[in-house]
Amino acid sequence: MEITEHSFSSERHTSFYLSCGPKDGQPIIMLHGWPDLSIGWEEQLKFFGAQGYHAIAPDMRGYGSSSIPENHSDYCMKEIVVDMMELLSSLGHKEAIWVGHDWGSPVVWNIALHHPEAVKGLVSLCVSAEKVSVSSVKLRKSVPLFMIQIPFTLEQYILP
Repeated sequence: MEITEHSFSSERHTSFYLSCGPKDGQPIIMLHGWPDLSIGWEEQLKFFGAQGYHAIAPDMRGYGSSSIPENHSDYCMKEIVVDMMELLSSLGHKEAIWVGHDWGSPVVWNIALHHPEAVKGLVSLCVSAEKVSVSSVKLRKSVPLFMIQIPFTLEQYILP
């Protein structure tokens, strides 16, 4: 299947996105993490497009060919969620299957939290949803989840 390039602009933002599959298919919107771009979803776009989904992968705010705001406050979660709601609306859909990878996951979680009517399904990849706790019992349980975020291996921590 052919992947095509598009962009949508509102008064506040421009979202570049790749798409594949029938425009009237169930939208599945895949949000990349850091550092990545929409092209990181190339194989998934082709696969889901061939299955009849309207597969979409935007460059998130500040990445690739999407708007790159200058103010740090323009990168808050609220703004990014609004970007995705505007993109969904521009596609002529009211709901989508949302897929978040890495830092794309908190975006899909917030879409589900604040716009549940826009969520047909939600997938979160390569990120832990468990909160790291400072209590000693919970910290021991959370250490493996926390350790994946720092630049040495878990084996260094647990081996003598």
